[in-house]
Amino acid sequence: MKIQQVFGHVKAAKQVTTATTTSFLLSPLLLATLLFSRVSSQLVDQPAPVYQAEFTSYNDKTLYIRGGLNQGYPAKQLYALDISPLLTYSNKLTWRKLDEAGPIEPFRADLPLAVNRENQAIFNFAETGQMAEYNIALGRWTSGLMRVCFTPEVPLDSVRSSLRSTMDSKTGLIYIVGGWNGTEILVYNPAGKECSSLPLPPAFDAYYYLYHAWSESKNTIYVFGETAPTKGPAMWEFQVASKTWKRLPAQGTPPPLWDHKCMTSAFGGQKLVIFGGTDGISIVSGDIHIFDTTTYTWTKGAVSPNARDDAICGSSGDFFIVWGGRDANLGNNSPTEILFYNMRTNQWVKQSDIVPPSSNITTIAPPPILPPLTSSGTIPSTTTGPGS
Repeated sequence: MKIQQVFGHVKAAKQVTTATTTSFLLSPLLLATLLFSRVSSQLVDQPAPVYQAEFTSYNDKTLYIRGGLNQGYPAKQLYALDISPLLTYSNKLTWRKLDEAGPIEPFRADLPLAVNRENQAIFNFAETGQMAEYNIALGRWTSGLMRVCFTPEVPLDSVRSSLRSTMDSKTGLIYIVGGWNGTEILVYNPAGKECSSLPLPPAFDAYYYLYHAWSESKNTIYVFGETAPTKGPAMWEFQVASKTWKRLPAQGTPPPLWDHKCMTSAFGGQKLVIFGGTDGISIVSGDIHIFDTTTYTWTKGAVSPNARDDAICGSSGDFFIVWGGRDANLGNNSPTEILFYNMRTNQWVKQSDIVPPSSNITTIAPPPILPPLTSSGTIPSTTTGPGS
């Protein structure tokens, strides 16, 4: 389902050369035509539907999408989707086109994309130990590529395609699992342009089949991936404070360890959602699995009306959303419709069916605006408290 229709260009009206009285009579019609033309041309266009795009999200508010493949060809694009209306069950989501340029090419590399804790900068990590930064307020990229870090210097082959980033909204630190030599976590501090690394559990098989998300409520990184020697799926919990890993018991119905899934957190990290994927041979999945970080239990939800892999996903309030990806029935064509899954009712719903809830349903408030970080990645003390 399209969020808004994009009209074609309207040709300019021809100059009226009739008598003065006739010209005055036609003026309202001409004015209406010109106004319609201007409004039509000012409508914000939508991104080309893609798969294998670089994407990241900001706490229930914004989903950022860069690049991707459209019918097998790279799409040079950078867009923001405002998903915050879903917090109040409004279906008025809007796209915003950002600067499509950027020093990192090609636009099909499927590299990590991250946003800072103030939602004012986007970081695009390259495969050469370099990165580019996009200033959202100014609407422009840095002039060229820059090193991710100098001390210590990130190994040149650390960041690879298919890796994702996650951000701790309390400290602003960005984590890329497998982003340091493929065997460790790259930790990037945007405030001080500093890097460090954290070990992965030895059971993980390099960086393959790793999906991860941040839980604000638990102050924890969750990693779902393949483990050795059994090569079976497992969910691990990394406690940032103690820097310790814990393998969690597989209760309920966990998802199969297929490739090209997408994973995100919901409800402040109380839930983790994994969707779609492929067995790499012939099957594309429309399954959705939800992990409860309190009970450590997997629940399989309703099957999606469209099976997709390499999709873009995020969450806002009660809703998990899916955009783009490869539809099992469309080959290399990506669907334009956004999929919505209501995690409270466990149902896939159409965008037009999302309406404000009755008074007995509690919606989730947007996250507060936090103060800037110091170079060490800590929040400075304040007597007034964070703004709203």
